[in-house]
Amino acid sequence: MEFINEYFIKPIEMREGYNIVNTLVYVAIAILALYLISRYFNKKGIPFLDERMIFSALPYAVTGGMIRAIVDLVDNKNVVDGIYTFYTYSYWNVTPGIYIVMSSIFLFVYYLEHRYSLYKITMVLGYALLVFHLFLILPHISNLTGLLSIIMAYIPAVLLSSTPLQFYAYLGQALDGASTFVAIELIGNYREKHLVASAIGNISYLLFYLIKILIVYIIDKHPNRIGLKEEDKTMVLGLAAILGLGIGTRNMIRIIMDT
Repeated sequence: MEFINEYFIKPIEMREGYNIVNTLVYVAIAILALYLISRYFNKKGIPFLDERMIFSALPYAVTGGMIRAIVDLVDNKNVVDGIYTFYTYSYWNVTPGIYIVMSSIFLFVYYLEHRYSLYKITMVLGYALLVFHLFLILPHISNLTGLLSIIMAYIPAVLLSSTPLQFYAYLGQALDGASTFVAIELIGNYREKHLVASAIGNISYLLFYLIKILIVYIIDKHPNRIGLKEEDKTMVLGLAAILGLGIGTRNMIRIIMDT
């Protein structure tokens, strides 16, 4: 119990971020869950991590990032009135809880859509959640410097992509890298909690931004060079888009809300 408290519970309660133990465990659980869910969906004849599923998942990823940023707003600025009381810092709305909650909602609705032929219900609900949380964020915008990260993400996404999936993969990963660079090196009031990003950031967070783009470029343009089969490229680009947009959105919104 002491081990669990030291490496899993305490980092959440004390806002300490990640350590090597919880990082490896979270990654292992995510990979196992992805494998088991894919087997179940394939058994049911439901497409898994094809382009339609990926595009349906994107608004949930962005919403997850929004929720995490609103939690930071409530936690750092003590905004606890009205609807914002629902976003008080707790296990469900920070990592790994927020990933579990948003993934569960998405997968449940996505399953219902295919099981009962509910046309595009997953995407409709996803964008409804996104718009709802956008209205919670708008009154607290105070620092437009964060928009620089959107520009830094949008330019390579446009220049390097030729399909919507490629665009979102570049956009997501570049937004993650750009928002981290802007927050830490340009503004300076933030710190990196992810181990790999922090290690690269010891050299330069601009380098971190460029590496993120380079990784997507290699996956996109030269998958064979890294042992990636062409038929698996869609899945990997989709995961890059989902993860990048989730983390990048949280970072960017934290900046514009000055939390």
